[in-house]
Amino acid sequence: MKIKFNLFERVAGLFVLGAVGIAFAATIGMGIKKGWFDQKVHLQTLVPSADGINPGTPVRFSGLRIGSVDTIDLKSSNEVIIKFKILKRFAKRINNRSIVRVVRPFVIGEKALEIEDGKVKGKPIRDGQTLLAEYSPDFLEILSSNKLGMYMQSLSMTMANLQKLAEAFLSNERSDKIIELFDELFPLMKKMNSMATEVSVLSASLNDKQKMAKVLDDFLVISKQMKKALPSVADDMPALSSNILQLTKNLNQLSADMQEIVPVFKEIAPEIPGATNKAVRALDEVVITLKAMQKTWMLRGNVEEVKEEEMKLKMRQPASDE
Repeated sequence: MKIKFNLFERVAGLFVLGAVGIAFAATIGMGIKKGWFDQKVHLQTLVPSADGINPGTPVRFSGLRIGSVDTIDLKSSNEVIIKFKILKRFAKRINNRSIVRVVRPFVIGEKALEIEDGKVKGKPIRDGQTLLAEYSPDFLEILSSNKLGMYMQSLSMTMANLQKLAEAFLSNERSDKIIELFDELFPLMKKMNSMATEVSVLSASLNDKQKMAKVLDDFLVISKQMKKALPSVADDMPALSSNILQLTKNLNQLSADMQEIVPVFKEIAPEIPGATNKAVRALDEVVITLKAMQKTWMLRGNVEEVKEEEMKLKMRQPASDE
């Protein structure tokens, strides 16, 4: 059965087909303009909180929208992984050291991801790469109920500590000690001032006529001489150490010998005075004999005469001494 359309139905059909075609063409044009058919590069980043970020959140670079957020997933208790895609034609302007910031374009409203070019040149990004993120809470997050409660709790603890500190300073004993501390602080400052003045005068005297420079020059000369002398001393150290070792051995041997000799001296010590007297007498005999030999070398009988003369001399000596 062949269906026939009248003129009105044909016009209406053509109008609908034209509208559908125009809508399809507009959709294709808008997609091309927004880059729906362009190649994409998929990236990801880690932030401590995804508050205000949802799938479809825009990704911007230098104020231009270059992509959007695909998925948001929780990695750990304080890490959220955000996966997003950007147009490939903008990927060449981003490197692996680029930074992703979570910003809110206005005071209120949804957040956006802002990619900043790395200050240091890096390698080109690749598909699936993780970029470093910098996250800082904004004004609305600070005023949120959960964080505001934490801040108020911290503020309450701070005020309690300040109250304890104030109560401690209200004590009369501690106030007196603080006053004493300030009283002692002023003389200390005066002494430090006088010490600084003396140090300044000393430094000025050292700098006068380049005295300090001369001292340093002399010290440099001494250092050079020591540098020359130290190698020779180091070379002589083996011989010196061997001599010291031999001397130590000799001293040890002498100490051992003295330990054997000392007991012998202790035994003969009582007999030493008698032996000394005998030695003196023997010396007297020798002197007498020598004098007799001087007088008469050939006659030995004159020894008695010499003895008598010696006796007379001994008797005369005390009288002469008196």
